[in-house]
Amino acid sequence: MEGLDGLKQRIAEQFRYVDEAALIVLKGHLLIEESLDSIIFRRSCSIPNSLRGQTLRFGQKISVARSMSLDDQGNEVWELAVRLNDLRNEIWHSLHSLKRAAKTQAVVDLYFRLAREIPNGLRGQAEHIVLGIAIYFFLGFLSSFQTEVHRFRRAPGFPGSDGVVRGGPRCGIAG
Repeated sequence: MEGLDGLKQRIAEQFRYVDEAALIVLKGHLLIEESLDSIIFRRSCSIPNSLRGQTLRFGQKISVARSMSLDDQGNEVWELAVRLNDLRNEIWHSLHSLKRAAKTQAVVDLYFRLAREIPNGLRGQAEHIVLGIAIYFFLGFLSSFQTEVHRFRRAPGFPGSDGVVRGGPRCGIAG
């Protein structure tokens, strides 16, 4: 019965409190992934049609979306998503990770370096608040990018919902 008691104690420890930072990172990751899916798997894009039915990992989705960018392929904001994914994987796969603090700090440091305007008092706030703002920052970038991609797809020369290409640039080919 010692094993069962140990398991009960371990369960009680894990559910004693809500890990707000983990919750923010996991939910933020899902929101980012939904946005990436919308960008990549939009029905009117001929190149992503070849990806339909494929299971892409998060990192692959970042790479595909980034490759679709005309102006922002080299934008360091993409690295924020990569670091968030590293942190999310650390949280997802380990209850007591020794690397979590360093990966969290990597996200926070990059966000502070990239953000042109940092909300007053954000430095020094609780970890989950800063991570939430960093995720919000990336989602804002991704939203703007998504609008550009969708506008580009409606441009003349882009394959319509009927699949017919009417000349001009094609999705996913950066100049």
